Amino acid sequence: MVRPVLSRILCLVAGSVALACALEPEGTASSSVDAGGGLGGTGGGAGDGGVECFQGAKVCPGANGDPVCIPTNNPDTGCAKSSCEPCALANAAAKCGPNGGCVIDQCQPGFADCDGQSITGCEAKLDSEPTHCGTCATNCVARHGSNWTCEQGQCVVTSCVPATTADCNGDKTDGCEIDLLTDADNCGTCGQACALPHAISQCQAGQCVIVSCIAPYADCDGDPATGCEVNTATDPASCGGCGTTCGSINGTPGCVNGGCVILCTAPWANCDGNLANGCETNRSTNVANCGACGNACNSNNGQASCSSGSCSIACSVPFANCDGLLANGCEANLTSSTSHCGGCGLSCSSVNGTASCSSGACSILCNGGFANCDANIANGCEANLATNVNHCSGCGVVCSSQNIPTRTCSGGVCSGNCAAGFADCNGNKQTDGCEANISTNVDRCGGCSVVCSDNNIPLRTCTAGACTGVCAPGFADCNGNKQTDGCEANISTNVDRCGGCNVVCSSNNVPVRACAGGVCTGLCATGFADCDGNKQTNGCEINSDTNVDHCGGCGVVCSASNIPVRTCAGGVCAGACASGFDDCDGNKQTNGCETNVQTNVEHCGACNAPCASGESCANGVCVP
Repeated sequence: MVRPVLSRILCLVAGSVALACALEPEGTASSSVDAGGGLGGTGGGAGDGGVECFQGAKVCPGANGDPVCIPTNNPDTGCAKSSCEPCALANAAAKCGPNGGCVIDQCQPGFADCDGQSITGCEAKLDSEPTHCGTCATNCVARHGSNWTCEQGQCVVTSCVPATTADCNGDKTDGCEIDLLTDADNCGTCGQACALPHAISQCQAGQCVIVSCIAPYADCDGDPATGCEVNTATDPASCGGCGTTCGSINGTPGCVNGGCVILCTAPWANCDGNLANGCETNRSTNVANCGACGNACNSNNGQASCSSGSCSIACSVPFANCDGLLANGCEANLTSSTSHCGGCGLSCSSVNGTASCSSGACSILCNGGFANCDANIANGCEANLATNVNHCSGCGVVCSSQNIPTRTCSGGVCSGNCAAGFADCNGNKQTDGCEANISTNVDRCGGCSVVCSDNNIPLRTCTAGACTGVCAPGFADCNGNKQTDGCEANISTNVDRCGGCNVVCSSNNVPVRACAGGVCTGLCATGFADCDGNKQTNGCEINSDTNVDHCGGCGVVCSASNIPVRTCAGGVCAGACASGFDDCDGNKQTNGCETNVQTNVEHCGACNAPCASGESCANGVCVP
């Protein structure tokens, strides 16, 4: 309610801020503030001293105990209408909530409201409480079951529980993260990795143990700390397995791929292949293994020995080492060997025969068809009686070379090709060779029994083994064989050989062919003519009844004057005249259609149609 007269304003001041004010009328002891906060409202009660406040304010004791109006919903004077006490929340700045109660506005640094209850304020100290370390959700004591503290908002482990766990990474925030009983990188203690050499290993009860060795390694000392320390593929003391020792007699032992080997000290060698007895053989003196295993010195026909790794042999008489090879000992018997008869290298010839050596002297038995014609044992039976031209069928039988460039002996008979132009007509090449000249002899022309014919050949001849000779006049050798039938063809009268062997008279339009003196003749058929004068090749080649260039006879040419298409009929020149022209003289052979009937007054419009005197002819019509 508005008072008509206002005398002064009453305010509750906190510091320099007016928290609430009320108007007091002049002349009265107090003013009234509407409990609802409106000017002129009524409020207060028995304890308010009759003070009325504006809407949104409340009556509370002032500094001197007098009632004053204070605004509601203010954390410094109490948020509720019934409370005059300021909000006091632990470790927090307060504000008024929507329901009129004090709520947390902001926690002090290092504190938090972890229980969600405003009445308890920011109850959690984040920098030191292990259950809310750094954040409300961080509970240190829930990690790894160890003993924890919270330092400056970080979880810090103080001791590991159980004792078999450890803080190996030095990070106090994740506690005792390692199980020393099973962790392969921290087995038994931090940093002790369970990685045994050449082995697949595990951490069991805080100790590294070998699960299995990685081949070819083995655990020969039984100490897990050294892992699988032995390479059984290369260690001669444990070759292929623990305790398998390679032999070392006269050599240096070795192990390759799990198998024992030995590097022998010269001149020793492991010739028996037994590694147990090492290098048992002295190759310098052992005749069975001289210089190399298996190289046995041969004692054939002598006494073998080995010195400095080289074999030697002392031969027994009459034997000798003629090939210089120790492998076969003293191989040669000098009393019977055909290769070393009487001494090394003295060979008995076995050419074309069977050689023999007796008491150190050579002899030979010739094979059939061969003979020792020079009586020289060194070259054996040198003469082949079947092919030797100087010993053909026997020693001293010489084949003739007469007219035989290359003598031959075949099967013990003298042979060989005769020189060109010669023949062996008596069949005896041993005594007189090729005695017959078949190049010029007309009775042996080209062969022993070839006689040249004298048919129509006045004088026979033989040239280079072929029958020749000039034919009599009127005759020819048309089959090319003067040896059997001479000049067999009469070329004077024969129409198929008229003047020559291949000259055939044509029958073209020649009913009866004829040949006279070697020239083709014969009458032409009616209506045809021989205009080129050659009855041999094409006969009577021209049809003179129809040919416009030979019409009625050779060379008779039909005129083309004013005749577009020349013709010949029955040997007479014909053909239709061009328009406006006519053949008035009846001679189309010489001048064709010679008359212009369009203008000629004697033949105006047609032949022999003259115009009257004084008239002219125009377009074939007489006009005055």
